[in-house]
Amino acid sequence: MTLNKHNRRLSRLENLLPNVSRYFLNLSPERLVAVILAAGQIHSSIPKDYPLTKLQKIQVKTETTGEVYLDKKAIKEFSNRLQYPLYFLDFETFSSPIPLIDNSSPYQAIPFQFSLHVIEKHLTKEPKHLSWIWNTEGDPRLELLERLQSLLGNKGNILAYHSPFEMMIIKQAVTTFPKYQKWLGKILERFVDLLQPFRAFHIYHPAQKGSCSLKDVLPTLTGQDYSSLEIQDGNEASQQFMNILNGEVTDKQAILDNLEEYCGQDTMAMLEILRKMKELSAELSI
Repeated sequence: MTLNKHNRRLSRLENLLPNVSRYFLNLSPERLVAVILAAGQIHSSIPKDYPLTKLQKIQVKTETTGEVYLDKKAIKEFSNRLQYPLYFLDFETFSSPIPLIDNSSPYQAIPFQFSLHVIEKHLTKEPKHLSWIWNTEGDPRLELLERLQSLLGNKGNILAYHSPFEMMIIKQAVTTFPKYQKWLGKILERFVDLLQPFRAFHIYHPAQKGSCSLKDVLPTLTGQDYSSLEIQDGNEASQQFMNILNGEVTDKQAILDNLEEYCGQDTMAMLEILRKMKELSAELSI
């Protein structure tokens, strides 16, 4: 089956079965039928020896019970290895087929903004919020490195949701500005990926419908979401900043404020998710 045909099949199935996740719809027909019976009609018609994967079994169980799946041991192990201060970091980037920055490549992700929430000693404490957005002068990658070096200190874990992305952006920036090479080695080893326990289904809510994206995990665990924000996803943030670069805006400050609010929501969301993980695992302190 070609990719286009596969995607059309998924779209048709999603229209017919709006309450079944795309994760399930990617299964072979035999497995798809069994999972739909379990998840959609809520009954136990799947034989115990049916060859579902571990993650699929978790999904079927949560769909049928409506309860959150929680691997307390795995979550405690994840939490216990975190070292304070905790830095919750998120980047926003833009890209262009024609490079807009010297020493960059077509479609290279160029950072223009970050949000940083900092917890010094305990998750219950109020965080300190720090942020940066490029003023469109000079090279944003150099400014990013300068700011991060001054704000991230020399100890404590740096949490990102899908941390390989933030790590890649920093590494690419250091390739252009090699004077930060020594700092790079120290900073990368401090990163922790908050996506990992969700990708591994150490914690899983049936309302996620197979997704472990930040936008899906946040409301299922905390009841919070992005619906009140003017900017609600990274692609829109990138496009809005490109509009600024291209001079296609009438109220630049309003867009900058919206970008600040959106990026800040991402890092605050990570903090709230970690707090909820601690609460659900009944662990009082890290």
